[in-house]
Amino acid sequence: MIKIPEAGLFNADVRKGINLFLGAGFSTLAKNSQGDTLPVGDSLKGKLIAEFKLDTYSALDLPSLYAILLADRRDALRDFLVKTYTVSEYDTKYDSLRRLNVEYLYTTNIDDLPFYIFDGRGNLESRVLHDVYLYGAPRKPASVVQYIPLHGSIKHEDSDFLFTGGQMSSAFASDRETWYVFQRELQARPTVFLGYGMRDAGVLQALHGSSGRAQVNRWILLRREDEATSALYASLGFHVFFGEIEQFLDFIGGQDISRVAISGGRAVHFTGEVPLVAQVAQRPIRNFFLGAEPEWSDAFSSQVVHRRTNSAVKNSIFSGRHVAVVGLPLSGKTTILKQVAAELASDRTVLYFDRLTEPTANQIISEHAPVGDRVLVFVDNLLDSRESVERLVEEINAQIVCAEDSLYFDSVSLRLMAGKIDVISSSEIAAQDLQSIIDSIPAEVRRWHVDDVSEVEADAGEIGLFESFRRHVFDEGLTTRFRAKLAEFESRDPEAFSVYIMACYVARCRSIVSFDMIYMFIDNAKKVYGDVYEITERIGSFLAEVDLVDDPHQDYFSVRSGALARIALKECPGRAFARVYERFHAAVPPRVIVDYPTFRRYAYDNDFARRAYPRVGDGLKFYERLVKSTDNAYDYQHGAIYLSKMKSFTDAFSWIDTAMSKTRGRVYSIRNTHARILFEANIDVVKRDPDDGTALDGIRESMEVLQTCIEKDKRRSYHLLRYSDQAIQFAKVIEDRQSYQWLVHAGERLEEMVQQAAVLRSRESYNLRKYRNLLNDVRSMLAGRGSP
Repeated sequence: MIKIPEAGLFNADVRKGINLFLGAGFSTLAKNSQGDTLPVGDSLKGKLIAEFKLDTYSALDLPSLYAILLADRRDALRDFLVKTYTVSEYDTKYDSLRRLNVEYLYTTNIDDLPFYIFDGRGNLESRVLHDVYLYGAPRKPASVVQYIPLHGSIKHEDSDFLFTGGQMSSAFASDRETWYVFQRELQARPTVFLGYGMRDAGVLQALHGSSGRAQVNRWILLRREDEATSALYASLGFHVFFGEIEQFLDFIGGQDISRVAISGGRAVHFTGEVPLVAQVAQRPIRNFFLGAEPEWSDAFSSQVVHRRTNSAVKNSIFSGRHVAVVGLPLSGKTTILKQVAAELASDRTVLYFDRLTEPTANQIISEHAPVGDRVLVFVDNLLDSRESVERLVEEINAQIVCAEDSLYFDSVSLRLMAGKIDVISSSEIAAQDLQSIIDSIPAEVRRWHVDDVSEVEADAGEIGLFESFRRHVFDEGLTTRFRAKLAEFESRDPEAFSVYIMACYVARCRSIVSFDMIYMFIDNAKKVYGDVYEITERIGSFLAEVDLVDDPHQDYFSVRSGALARIALKECPGRAFARVYERFHAAVPPRVIVDYPTFRRYAYDNDFARRAYPRVGDGLKFYERLVKSTDNAYDYQHGAIYLSKMKSFTDAFSWIDTAMSKTRGRVYSIRNTHARILFEANIDVVKRDPDDGTALDGIRESMEVLQTCIEKDKRRSYHLLRYSDQAIQFAKVIEDRQSYQWLVHAGERLEEMVQQAAVLRSRESYNLRKYRNLLNDVRSMLAGRGSP
């Protein structure tokens, strides 16, 4: 029977938000596929000796044995450990932990037991597991258990495990950022240590020595009462209680644990449920027209015009089709999604998400799998959510309404929705809608005399709705005033200015800035936690000066205006951006970046690198540091594009060849980049010497690669646009039979795409203007030269 000397205090603590810290003894009620309990300590050592026939090394301890195997049998060792620690059966008593409000789960175990305990099951009173190592910091920490496997996890592909001496000490010594977060979270709420014994005292003593006196309680479960052990742990600041893991789980399962709902607000029926108008906080509508991110109050506002595009979206929904709203940045995609979602939410189950992560998808599936009605799910930022979206379609037959920038939609493959999705452009806007929108803009934001609607309409299709309005409709002084205020801000408060530019950069990478990110970014050896709040307050004052009040709070700081963030990055001096970019990537580790898989897709883009590193040697060093830590083919691709843009073609070929090798030539976007570099490296040579055979061969190879991509890749438009542009560039330099054939081939393909895109709501409809413009250019080239 479990014995808790301070039962009243313990019961009060477990009704709060807590941390769990799990050791090897925690997983003893789970079994692997061989029917064996998960081994610990000497048991694992015996299995390793038997598996790898290492009887001669039996005198070594586990860390030494592991080090030997890691040196010469790394792959076989990993395969064995994955097989040994993959859970296939576990005692359902572990599920009692779902009743606790667990915020952080730290573990020195490598097994996948926590993924079974905290999976999504339709129980809104239970958090779902969020792997910080895979996904970075969560956007909504109140709904997840943040999982941090300090010694690695079998769920992490291509990563080693830590079985070396001084396990915890070495883990934190090599990863001080994790240690910083761990220290703070230990001091933020009660922590319960499970699965630790006397032999772990040194490890836990190291924790105690670095974190100072705890302001909250730390509890440790010991298997048996022992005066000496109890005294030791008490000296380390622990409250000690006694019993087996099974007894502890029984105890939790039998407690009447009532706690605050984890949603952090009103009780909702479903994850992602669209709010009612009475539940939405209001803000001045002028913020929306100044480029602030659309909020629910804007979606419900009668002053924000409902475009004809909204009706097209609803028509497709009522026809049972999936919908993708595609257009240029700041062309109204999010506004359309929120307006339609708010309108339909009263009649059926409607969910809305900025993006979908795997844990959220698990929760949605668990909530709606048994429900007969088809759930309607709105998802902004499709590219960052496509795997989860496909799961919802496959597993619960969800109907999807999504949005994405036209630049990225070209590269999205939607296997399960192919032939069942209507694509609707947000960039093309009717003149009547434009006039209505212009009339709705508050007088203090609008010019006295706006430009002609036809000019606004033409630019909206080329540069986006907001940018067109900024050029033709908004008060000309707005941008000028923002530019001046930005320069003044940098001069008077360079520290807060740098944090603001960092937040703008992170926003461009489709993420937000957390407390931890700001703290680590601050370049001050004597910094303290309070500095973060002071800096965000100073940034808030700056934003108030430019008529846009931000909403900094304890956990996150977000740049509310994507439009102003773009302008800030554009207007920011190159030296200042370089300083911010270099500092961020040197100081802020991936695991504390909110929604890191999304962030990394954009963060290392060559456009950022070229601004930060105008000297190619500096940029090369940056990308070398990056691939040293990631060894990722797409990061090699980023580096290759940067190097080619900087005209360092020898290095660019080396980098893109590495990317090709790592993907075995199977990723068409990387093959496209290879073709592009081949062309760019040789077209200038041909301009200087039209008879250079080597350069001409390189261009031919480039065009052949693109032709293969067009024929074999489903996302052929992405390759066709590049092929056609190269054909035009080459034809301006060389007038021969080859260049003529490439133009003809491009023209034929473009005609096909124009016909497909002209079909209303077709997969290519959003690109119709682009195809037509390029086809006209090809035809002009052919007409000007005739048949060879």
